[in-house]
Amino acid sequence: MRKMNKTCRKHLGITLSLFLAISVLVPGFLILSVPSLGHAQSLGDLFLKGITKALEEGLKETEESTEEHKRTIKRQQRIAEERNRKKRWRKQQIEKARRRERERQQRIAEEGNRKERWRQQQIEKARRRERERQQRIAEERNRKKRWRKQQIEEARRRERERQQRIAQERYKRTGSLPPCPGSPARDRHVKQNWMNCVGTFSSSGGDKYVGEFRDGVEDGQGTFTYANGRVLEGVWKFGKFHYAKKALSPIRSQKRLAERSRRNKEERLARLEERLKKRRERLALKRKELELKREEARLNRIEKELKQRRPRVTRRTSPAVQDDWRSSGYGF
Repeated sequence: MRKMNKTCRKHLGITLSLFLAISVLVPGFLILSVPSLGHAQSLGDLFLKGITKALEEGLKETEESTEEHKRTIKRQQRIAEERNRKKRWRKQQIEKARRRERERQQRIAEEGNRKERWRQQQIEKARRRERERQQRIAEERNRKKRWRKQQIEEARRRERERQQRIAQERYKRTGSLPPCPGSPARDRHVKQNWMNCVGTFSSSGGDKYVGEFRDGVEDGQGTFTYANGRVLEGVWKFGKFHYAKKALSPIRSQKRLAERSRRNKEERLARLEERLKKRRERLALKRKELELKREEARLNRIEKELKQRRPRVTRRTSPAVQDDWRSSGYGF
């Protein structure tokens, strides 16, 4: 609608000028049709002047309308440019606001992610500390268990050593071991506690062992009878048959032990005497070496004193002897 008004205003001046020219020409033709010449010339001049004036006014109005149209176009262009500029500015402001909003949302998201990561790290640290605490508690519990077990094992070991010492002393006095607690037995758990004793153990298959036990196994003189009647009598080592040997009587074994201890004592005394004799010989040799060194030092000191006290004597040789010495080839 606005463009149509612009077009009408553009050609309005031309239409008005043509209308004025027609309105002037029609009376002119009427005047020219008058018969008087002079009056016709004056009317013709007037007619020409009117046409010229009308044309000039029409041209002037056309130029004014054209200038007005140009100014209108320029104004509308400026308005359009201003509108476009404002649109662009608004669009830029909207884009800036959206960008700021996106940045704010990103910062909020990053802050949320950072807080979430921090919370996760704190949770992981708390879990790790809890695991470490549980591990320390478990290690402490295991350490206490091991310590209690060690104490129990140490007490059992001391008890076994005490029982062994008692059994050895009794064996030295009487030549026989004490009976095993719970003998005769069929349970292996009972047999495991037999230390340096004499007992009887029967297995579920019908086998039977009668003899000495050490550390819960057959060790020493004993007799093993199989279920089929086979018999093994002799010395056992660590639960296995070692060699066949009949048991001696307590009196003979005690005599042998006494003889063996006496022989060992004599051998030990002989070794000590030999060692003492060698030590005495080494000490005597060391004393002799020291005496010789002292004597040698004394003689060296005396020799030095004599050299310091002895006067220096120069001997003169004859020319003949000097010539012989030079001709011998040892001279310089």
